[in-house]
Amino acid sequence: MRRYWSVSKNKHIGESAFGELGMDFESIESLKEVKIDLIEPPLWQPRKVFEIKKLEELKNSIKEHGLLQPIVLEKINNGRYRVVSGERRYRALKELGTEYIQARIVSSLSEPKRLQIQIAENLMREDITPIERAKAVFKLLSISQKESSLEKILNLLVDYGKDRSRLSSETANTVLAVLNALGKSHMTIYRWLQLLKLPEKVQDMLNDPNGPLTPKHAGELLKLDDIKTQLDVAKMVEEMNLTAEQTKEIVQEKINKGKSTTPQLVYRSGLNFIKSLNTLDYEKLQTEEKSEYLSKIEQLRNELDKIISDMKKIL
Repeated sequence: MRRYWSVSKNKHIGESAFGELGMDFESIESLKEVKIDLIEPPLWQPRKVFEIKKLEELKNSIKEHGLLQPIVLEKINNGRYRVVSGERRYRALKELGTEYIQARIVSSLSEPKRLQIQIAENLMREDITPIERAKAVFKLLSISQKESSLEKILNLLVDYGKDRSRLSSETANTVLAVLNALGKSHMTIYRWLQLLKLPEKVQDMLNDPNGPLTPKHAGELLKLDDIKTQLDVAKMVEEMNLTAEQTKEIVQEKINKGKSTTPQLVYRSGLNFIKSLNTLDYEKLQTEEKSEYLSKIEQLRNELDKIISDMKKIL
């Protein structure tokens, strides 16, 4: 007996990605039953992180409600198909042991149009990370403008904001279409893309949904000129669990005083470190984590004792 999940007749949420890009579902084949073994994943996926928990939630949703959003496939060759829209649904169905699925079939897609559809769909997800989102938007604009330079895309958004009449009508209309599709202003998109100027290690921290670094922290780091200082402050944020406002103070201190460390900065950093220790739930820490914290605190105490002793000698 064939195992497959049918698509709800009432909801076609996934079709919005096509609509934004000027594609009409009426011109695409109606639902067709396809063996899942004949389906291949997309060539390019804006989202690199597929959380196990989210995938489990999707599988449970499909079990309970069926497939609410149709997967869109493209004919390739030898009777095989490739996912154009709906990779997460494809993964979930495969893990559920589905043999056949009902999908919409599209043919003769150009490479730019294929990528645009995949990007548009993924940008609509709530759980996309800031860096995934920035890379996807950059890809979307670079495809539209045939431009691979981040700096030039950023300048394009600045020019669009200042005086779009300076741009060609085709370029201005393309940027407007992207902004409308995302429902964001050109400055919001500009801030998203600026995150790609940060060092790769900082971008990795931003990609961690459970990490301490947020886009607000990143916005402060972008005010610093050199990569080393950005990495140093990002490490402080991670180790001391600094807020964006505390990070702003540290960044401003470094801008005002260069790379030199002032007593005020050291004092604030020390207080923030102590505050972060006070928020820890020591009972939930692993044994090695407890040992590491105790070692750091002991080292800090020894250093402070030495400083106090030295200062008392000269008073």
